Amino acid sequence: MSRANALEAVPAGIRTATPSSVRHVNKAILLELIRRHQPMSRADLARVTGIFRSSVSDIVDELVETGLVIEEKAIPFRRGRVPMSLQLNEASYPVLGLNIRPQHCQLAYAGLSGRIQKTWTFETPSSPRQLVKTVAQAIQRARTDLNFRGNGTFRTLGIAVPGHVDTANGTILWTPTHEQFSNFPIAEELESYSGLPALADNDCNAGALSELWLATEDRRDRSTDFVFLNVSDFGVGAGTVLNGQIYPGHDSRLAGEVGHMVVEPGGLPCGC
Repeated sequence: MSRANALEAVPAGIRTATPSSVRHVNKAILLELIRRHQPMSRADLARVTGIFRSSVSDIVDELVETGLVIEEKAIPFRRGRVPMSLQLNEASYPVLGLNIRPQHCQLAYAGLSGRIQKTWTFETPSSPRQLVKTVAQAIQRARTDLNFRGNGTFRTLGIAVPGHVDTANGTILWTPTHEQFSNFPIAEELESYSGLPALADNDCNAGALSELWLATEDRRDRSTDFVFLNVSDFGVGAGTVLNGQIYPGHDSRLAGEVGHMVVEPGGLPCGC
């Protein structure tokens, strides 16, 4: 095969590492380390990662400039120069999470760390259109309660649905508690109605992601391969994490799901 033919055989769309992509990866690593171990100093980050101090300082300068990280003097615990400590700026990335339940929905506000700061609860409407309107009203109430003014707003909205969800396009395929929500493009509708970018997923996948996110912060020996199992009075579900990632399956729909088993044929139906 000639050199020209070999080059033509390379699949289109291949992306190689560039200085900017390396910097992007290093920035993500430093931000994650600050999240897990805050407060940290620039020297701590250089020591833990092995990245040159000059490179660490350049990236930290960018994180501080964009408002994602706050740098302030640490509490001195020995003589000498007082180090500057780094921690996440919670207010820099406000997000909302919507948890749809059979009787009530819960809207939650969180900052950059992902920890919930405030919640709002309202009854679950019976129709998908009314649900969208009610959620949009709750979002406006959240803006008011949090004193968002001018262009201040939330960055995105995450939606947890107790049922099957096509995560690629944010469509509810089926839910055991509200069959009228089936085949409803909830992410698209809420994004259109509220103006916020929206994502939807199965509630157990969202729970597994939360477990992974917070577990790595609290316990450094926590496994990144596990199954999140949820058993409630209206259903059974699961979310699967492999190699530190949610496993959505080839079509982002039904992989890793669990459900009821028939224990007594002809017996009483389950309450869900």
